[in-house]
Amino acid sequence: MNDSASRVTPSDHGISASRREVLGALIDEVDETERAAVASLARSIIGLFHLELHHKLEGLKAAYAREHGQGGDGRADPPSHRLDLAEALTQVLERANYRRLSQEELDHALSERGLLPLSVSIDFGAYEDRLVFVRGETTRTNTVRQLWGLRTRTSQVCSFDRVCLYLRFRAGHPDAAGRGQLTALKLFRDIPKADLEMLFPNTRLRMRGLDKALLGVPAIVGGVPVMIKLLPAFLALAMLVGLIEGEVNEASILAGLSGLVGLVLFAGRQWTKFQSRKLLFMKMLSEHLYFRNTDNDEGVLSRIVDEAGEEESKEVLLAYVMLRSHPGATARELDAAVETWLMLRFGARVDFEIDDALRKLVRLGLVTEEGGRYRALPIEDTRAAVRVRWDELSP
Repeated sequence: MNDSASRVTPSDHGISASRREVLGALIDEVDETERAAVASLARSIIGLFHLELHHKLEGLKAAYAREHGQGGDGRADPPSHRLDLAEALTQVLERANYRRLSQEELDHALSERGLLPLSVSIDFGAYEDRLVFVRGETTRTNTVRQLWGLRTRTSQVCSFDRVCLYLRFRAGHPDAAGRGQLTALKLFRDIPKADLEMLFPNTRLRMRGLDKALLGVPAIVGGVPVMIKLLPAFLALAMLVGLIEGEVNEASILAGLSGLVGLVLFAGRQWTKFQSRKLLFMKMLSEHLYFRNTDNDEGVLSRIVDEAGEEESKEVLLAYVMLRSHPGATARELDAAVETWLMLRFGARVDFEIDDALRKLVRLGLVTEEGGRYRALPIEDTRAAVRVRWDELSP
C-alpha cells in the first residue's frame, strides 16, 4: 500500500500553513518601513496567547491528575472530576480548531472500507466516556497493490490531519482488566477516515472473507484426502479402544497411532498458518500506527495547548494585518479578504472564523468597532494594549 504525494487542499476551520509561514507571508504584505514593528508586535501577540493558555494547561494537568486519583491506585474518581477533564479538553481543542465527531460521522467512518486489508471489531460498551476530535481534512491519491502485486488500484482517500482521542474505560469491564489506568489520551496525524477504528485500544482483529478463504480452502482441499487416508487408521483406533470388536493387535495399534499423529500434525499445520496470518495483521496494524502517533496521555495536554496558541495567534494576526489594509471593513468583507488571501498565497480553502478572530481583537483592545465596521489601531497603540494584557497575566 502506497500513498502518493499529491494533495488536494483541505476545507476546514484550521489553517494548514504553520505560524512561521503565515507570519512571513503577512509581513511581506506590510509596507517595508513597518515590517520590523509588525514582526515585533506579532511576537508579542504570540507570546501573549501562550501565556494565557499556560494557565489553561495547569488546569488540564490538575484535572488529569484527579482523573487518575491522587494516590495513583487506579480507583475511579467521582463523575464530577471526570467531567472536568472532558470539558476542559473540549474547550482547548475547540480553541485549537478541532471539532468533535458526531456519533453519525463516527459510525459512517467506521462502516467504510479501510485502506488496510484488515477487519476489526470494537466493543464500544467498554467505554464510559468516548470523545473523538479531528482537525483538517486532506485528500490524497492512494495506490494499493492487489493480487500479490500483479495489479494496482488508485483511489482518492480522505484523511484527518489530526485526531485526538479521549477514552475512559468502564471500571470492571473485561477490556479494562490489567490496565494501570482507566483513561487513555491519544493524538495521531494523517489518519484516513476509514481507518479510525484502528486507533481504539480494544480493537480486535477479525479475518476477512478473503483471508478465511485463503486458509479454509487449502485446508478443505488438503484435508479431504488426508481424511480418506486416515479412515482405516480411525477404524483401527476404534478397535484399539474396544469400540468395535474389542480385539487389538500390533498392526491396529500402529495404524491407530500413526493416524492420530497424522491428524495432530495436519491440525497443527493449519493452526500455525492461522497464527502466522494473525501476526502479519498485527504487524501491519502496529506499523500503520507507529509513525502516526504523535503523543500519549499527559503529553497530549501540552501539545494541544501549544496548538491552541498557534491557531489563535494565526487567526488574530491574519485579521489584524488584513484589517490594516482594509480599514473600515465589515466582518463579512474582512472574512472574504482573509479567505481570498489564504487561497492565493497558500492554495488553502479555509472557512475562516472571522467572528471569533474579531472577538479576540476587541477583547485585547487592538481594534475599534463602529456601526459594524472595524479599524485596526496604530502599531504603537496596539503594542501598548498588548503590554497591558501581559502585565495582567504575569505573576
